[in-house]
Amino acid sequence: MIAVTQITIRDAADIYIGVTAPLSPALDMLWLDTSDQPHALRRWDGSAWSLAGADANLLDALQSQLNQQADDLAGKADQSSLDGKADMVQVQTLLNSFVDQTALDITQRFEQVNTYTVSVDGRLEEFKQLVYGYQRFTADGMELGKSDSPFKAVLGNTKLSFTQNGVEIAYFSNNKMYVTQAEISEKLTMGTAANGFFDWVTDETGLSLRWRDA
Repeated sequence: MIAVTQITIRDAADIYIGVTAPLSPALDMLWLDTSDQPHALRRWDGSAWSLAGADANLLDALQSQLNQQADDLAGKADQSSLDGKADMVQVQTLLNSFVDQTALDITQRFEQVNTYTVSVDGRLEEFKQLVYGYQRFTADGMELGKSDSPFKAVLGNTKLSFTQNGVEIAYFSNNKMYVTQAEISEKLTMGTAANGFFDWVTDETGLSLRWRDA
């Protein structure tokens, strides 16, 4: 059989708080009896627990211990508050640093985007001028040719026409070619592979007409 015991060491000035009396009390030990309302403050007189009256020494001891406990709690609260403030200051510092870095990064990105936009816009303007210099879209269709040239080609829905100084001089439409003037230096051929060909040919003797089957 194993015996188990427990020894509690208390200061005589300690106030024991509980619903039952403490074991092995010391002389003048105080016990705050919480078994009833209101709580009763009792003192061990060596043989019994008697109610502690308005004894100045006992009241001073109780007040001193209560004050000490209050000071301890206040100290812990102040330290916790200081630690919390220190943590908040650190968090605020880190947050401000993060916000500043983020704002700087956003600003730099906007500057890069703006630079890129200006560069692209400049190149786009150059490309637009280049395209406009050689082709334009009008009510008649797409106009081809340098903007400062008198000769233009206009591609519409039904024909391809050629103009000089704004005047139409030739066009293709419905499988036919129309021209106001034509100049052929050597040979003009008319015909098909099935029917043969007639060639108008110029030579040293003048203009001659020849037929051939291929």
